[in-house]
Amino acid sequence: MKSDSTFQEVESSVSGSQVDLALHFLRHSDQIEDAHTPLTEEEEKQLLRKIDWMLMPLMAATYNLQYLDKIILNYANVMGLAKDTHTSASQFSYLATAFYVGYLFCEIPNGYLIQKLPLAKYLGTCKQPIRVGIWFGTVREKYHAIERVRSNKTGIENKEFTRTQMVEAFRDPHVWLIVILMITASEINGALSNYQAALIKSFGFTSKQSALLSVPSGVIAILVCLSSSWIAGRTNQRLLTLMCYFPFGITGASLMAFLPPSQKAGKMIGNYFTNMVPISGHTKKITVNALILISFEIGNIIGPLTFTGATAPAYKPAKIAMIACFSTSLCLVFILRLFALKGRLARMLLACGRRVEERLKIEEEGVRKGATPHYT
Repeated sequence: MKSDSTFQEVESSVSGSQVDLALHFLRHSDQIEDAHTPLTEEEEKQLLRKIDWMLMPLMAATYNLQYLDKIILNYANVMGLAKDTHTSASQFSYLATAFYVGYLFCEIPNGYLIQKLPLAKYLGTCKQPIRVGIWFGTVREKYHAIERVRSNKTGIENKEFTRTQMVEAFRDPHVWLIVILMITASEINGALSNYQAALIKSFGFTSKQSALLSVPSGVIAILVCLSSSWIAGRTNQRLLTLMCYFPFGITGASLMAFLPPSQKAGKMIGNYFTNMVPISGHTKKITVNALILISFEIGNIIGPLTFTGATAPAYKPAKIAMIACFSTSLCLVFILRLFALKGRLARMLLACGRRVEERLKIEEEGVRKGATPHYT
């Protein structure tokens, strides 16, 4: 079987200390009689449904709870938290950034420990309940779950930390474009997640009205995530899809910043528009992930700090900062797309060059044998 030979090649290229759990499992899966038996089309669909129903609800619930405590501060602000605690606008901004400061300082050791320790046990000692261990796939299902993602070059990996891959990540311009993009996009996230209700209240609404009028923002965000994911999946144009959504954010922030106070409806539309932007090598991968998470935290630290007591309640500088971040993000995505197109063209030319070289070898061999296979 082709996959067997592939895994044997991988096994021979890495030492025992470098093998991850997936490859260790594959080494011993041949002891099960039907583990490598190809799945039927119906069994493949059943396996995919099983993975989705096990992972997606847990991931959705975890993300919901993780974000809920951040957004509650936003609503508490308009419901009198600052007044009851005698907190100034600047102090509230520092409060909003405090979580991400702690996040930033703990990210590096946490990311290192996740790579070095068994993930389930490490998460279990930190905070996760026993649900992280609920996975009841059979040996055959586990084998094919790894096999089905081989085309993405995922599933198994070399756990050895290599300095060359880390240096490669730091030298890659794509990485730094993504880092800057993450900072600008996260600045907007930090601003809206902590001050959206306050912005709506500044349009002339009461505290309760501001909280209720924030609800459509969540609905819009859900629809945008679903639509953008569907479009990107159908067209295989993720960056182009993202570029199409950024003008909504620029327009929305501009409406909030520059419309006169009497235009409450226009400012509300602008507020909703700002919610319409969906925001290889193991060592290189974890290095890039660490940089992206650090960028996320930096952006979320900067965002609330653009809201100062001196500019309350209009917060015009903060709105202008959002316009600048939306515009910068759009430019960065455009540049990333140019890099992607350049890389795709280079791969096509390389593939064409290989095909031409192979064809010339065949022609040369054919001439030596008295035949020309491509000109018969």
